[in-house]
Amino acid sequence: MDVGLFVREFAPRLRAGDAAVVCGAGVSVPSNLPDWKELLEPAREELGLPTTFSDLSLLAAYYVTEIPGGRVRLNRAIRERLQQGSYQPNPIHDALWRLPLSYLWSLNFDNLLELAHEARFHHRPHVIQTDSEMRGSLARSGCTLVKMHGSINDLDDEGRRLVLTRDDFDRYVEEFPRTWSRLLADFYTKSILFVGISFADPNMQALLRLVRTGGDSITQRHYSVVTSIPDSLPKETAALYRLQRADLRRGGVRSVEVGSYDELPTMLEGLAVAARKPAVMIAGSLPPHDEATTMMQALGTNLATVCPDVSLVHGGSDTIDTIPHRFAEQIEREGRYADDRLIQVRRSEPHGAHHQATVTERRLGRIVFPGTHAADVRRDLCSRARVCVVIGGGDHTKAEVEECLSQGVPVIPIPTGDKPDGVQRFSQTLWERMVADGNQALAAFADADPIVLANLVLRAVAAHIRDGG
Repeated sequence: MDVGLFVREFAPRLRAGDAAVVCGAGVSVPSNLPDWKELLEPAREELGLPTTFSDLSLLAAYYVTEIPGGRVRLNRAIRERLQQGSYQPNPIHDALWRLPLSYLWSLNFDNLLELAHEARFHHRPHVIQTDSEMRGSLARSGCTLVKMHGSINDLDDEGRRLVLTRDDFDRYVEEFPRTWSRLLADFYTKSILFVGISFADPNMQALLRLVRTGGDSITQRHYSVVTSIPDSLPKETAALYRLQRADLRRGGVRSVEVGSYDELPTMLEGLAVAARKPAVMIAGSLPPHDEATTMMQALGTNLATVCPDVSLVHGGSDTIDTIPHRFAEQIEREGRYADDRLIQVRRSEPHGAHHQATVTERRLGRIVFPGTHAADVRRDLCSRARVCVVIGGGDHTKAEVEECLSQGVPVIPIPTGDKPDGVQRFSQTLWERMVADGNQALAAFADADPIVLANLVLRAVAAHIRDGG
């Protein structure tokens, strides 16, 4: 299946809290970390096994049983390999933390997901590494990182916390009953996205066997990201890949095809935005003139009427407050008013300031103060939106748009011309650039009557809301 269809299917499940993600070594390979095969290559050479030997858990088992001190030596070698160099999180790690999840399951030993979380949220995530830590985890809020196979951060001299060998996997259900039961519960009751996973992993094979033999028709509920099969691939290899994907489908896992894994961060960012509540962000500022006022009045009213489930977020600009006011008045008129459908995000006064920020306009909706720094306010404002509409604006609006784009939020610029004061506004500049890049839908905005323009903007907004499921 293509990425667009996947996002439309999976985003509503994320939004409902009905989804989880399982990630493997593939998410860390772009950080130049070795995959499992590379980690065990020295062990294969020491055992004298052929390069074609592919059962990695069995390879690890041979090393542990046949080499004196094999368990300690193998785990020590893995720890040293993963700790050498200055490995840094990559965009995939960051994008995974943007998804609204309760559990993020990881088969990796490295700590790059933890570092990515700290860089984004300024604190480490809640991490489960042992079975006893799973107790009580359902009561926690936020996303919990479950490191199913252990972590180099918690590796003792014996190294028995890493799940490596065939025997480790065979005993997994007995030694990690809570962890395995929690994963099974997610597998049977939620949709799971597999990212960077090798389905040769024994735990994954066990999951697929359970679904294939359980007689419960839950197929097409799970998804795995794969690269498309290039025409240049040898016929035998291409045939094998098709059979493997057919086997996944029988196990209830649909393949989501990307051209390359370089596309994965963009896909995950788009998924995170599509999983948000249907909210439209209004950004910009504009000196008053009749045509702009007419357009904003129509846009605010029609947003409330045509998109009855949509909420609106804005930064409190007085010059475009016609849109949120008309939006709020319309949902009041229709008996659908709720303060969380109109959110104003404002900057808090610094601690110790001699005065409080005042709100002079009519108190409509809800006002939130996410911080004293402009960057924090922009980040919070943009994180609430599924699509951003920009009208006018200058450098401040440009910074908001750049934040939206960095989060994967699509932007709809409204052309303003050079009136009334002869100054070209930011939305005009952005609109011209996007039209020059081939955006035909935006090209229709040119020279439109104010009412027609409001309807064209509304149509573009509705398309983005609809694409999110």
